[in-house]
Amino acid sequence: MIYRFMLRLATLTAETEEYTDAIRQRRGWLTDYNIRHNFSSAARVDDLLGENYRLLNSVSNLARTAASTLTEAYDHWTYGEFVEQRIFPMLEELKRLERAGEGLKKRRVWSQRPLPYLKPFEVLGIDEKT
Repeated sequence: MIYRFMLRLATLTAETEEYTDAIRQRRGWLTDYNIRHNFSSAARVDDLLGENYRLLNSVSNLARTAASTLTEAYDHWTYGEFVEQRIFPMLEELKRLERAGEGLKKRRVWSQRPLPYLKPFEVLGIDEKT
């Protein structure tokens, strides 16, 4: 049973990493840039979050089954630590993307591009005039 659990964890970890990498790097609309500037398309965000909800549900279910599965071989302190180190970070990242996506979908009016530079750019000597 533990081997099946570990296989499911490895598979789900790979899926989640692929998904979050694709969302944050390759697919656009829900990247860190979009989140910082509060600039996206609600329809595109909905499309991207469809997979997020499925993964969030799967990771939540995995966390719930971890206790009953790992208790066969480990005490509750050990599987608690395991869940905190292996499953909790995935859950937190998926929830963060969900919150960011929900925040982006609330917006109904967007600024016209080009979007203004962020304030920290001034420290680097970069402003909209350069």
